[in-house]
Amino acid sequence: MWSSGDSWKEMRRFTTRTLKNFGFGGLQSADVFLTEELECFVQCLDEDRRKNNDQIFVRQYFKIPTFNILWRVMSGHRFLYDDHDMKQLVHYVEDVAEIRTELITFPQLSKGQ
Repeated sequence: MWSSGDSWKEMRRFTTRTLKNFGFGGLQSADVFLTEELECFVQCLDEDRRKNNDQIFVRQYFKIPTFNILWRVMSGHRFLYDDHDMKQLVHYVEDVAEIRTELITFPQLSKGQ
């Protein structure tokens, strides 16, 4: 982390190459796809608001755009909000997060006791 000289140059090249592979530094920068995702998010909220007599349940909505932004950084594409595969992936991530929380809260569970 605190390197200089040749190792620093190699680390910089590796980092730059890796970020370019994830889409940074290209024609479409992160702020462009963040703006696109925000527009899709607002549209989804508006559609659901109209369907539900001007009521929305905000808690359920923030997982999908967050997941979509991270997925787009890693893979270069995004899911539609009603995509079954995306909902399944979000569900898996929730399950893993819940298990991780339990292991942190109750460390004796990870020791098999």
